[in-house]
Amino acid sequence: MYNLGLKKESWPPDPARFVTMHEWAAYPLTDSDAYFGTWVTQWHGAVTPGKVYHLPKGGNFPLESPEKFVAPVLFVDGHSQRFDFTTVLKREPIHTLDPTTDWMWYKPLP
Repeated sequence: MYNLGLKKESWPPDPARFVTMHEWAAYPLTDSDAYFGTWVTQWHGAVTPGKVYHLPKGGNFPLESPEKFVAPVLFVDGHSQRFDFTTVLKREPIHTLDPTTDWMWYKPLP
């Protein structure tokens, strides 16, 4: 409903900012189960690639990692860019998906 599946090429509102593909370091995963909460994974440039950081439901994000959350992102218009998501993930992981001047993950409902 909010993303590219089964949509026409003209559907994305801003192809240069609309994310087509990304790596896990760019995207916080949230489980609908109140027990699990949200987690995010470090990958590029990390000493321990694949390390997962967990934010329990209603808890503060554990920021014991001195490393960055960096990930390449591919956009609808075909260009790719490497982004540092550290600041937004450390501030509030759920808001990583909010549109910025650099990216948009979904098309808002009218």
